[in-house]
Amino acid sequence: KKANNLKSAAKQANNANPASSINATVTTNPTPPKKKKRTFHDQILYTMLTTCKPYTLKSLAKDTNTTVEGLRHAMLSFLDKKLVVCKEFPGKKGSTREPKKLYWANPMTLMEVENGRGGSSGGKGKKGGGGGAVV
Repeated sequence: KKANNLKSAAKQANNANPASSINATVTTNPTPPKKKKRTFHDQILYTMLTTCKPYTLKSLAKDTNTTVEGLRHAMLSFLDKKLVVCKEFPGKKGSTREPKKLYWANPMTLMEVENGRGGSSGGKGKKGGGGGAVV
């Protein structure tokens, strides 16, 4: 009698747990790929490109929740890479204030900047006017 009880208990346990069954299927949802978090520099450029307006360091600091000193350092890097354009507006004569500087994202791609297209070259290919084919 005990042997029959053990067999019936084992059958009930197998029927209760479908994972232990041979025909059990397990479905798992694949996790979506994680989005990369924007770096400090990416956050600044993203803000400047999406708003399409010029910024002072103070106004950009307010929009990106960063400090003016951090932005000043980042702008030096962006200006060297020609990712950002800066225009300086002098103050009135006799004023002791610093000139106002406006920064905005350069809409040209890095490839165009390296090839010398846009802006001062007039869109005629590489600087130097060699007359060769423009690729």
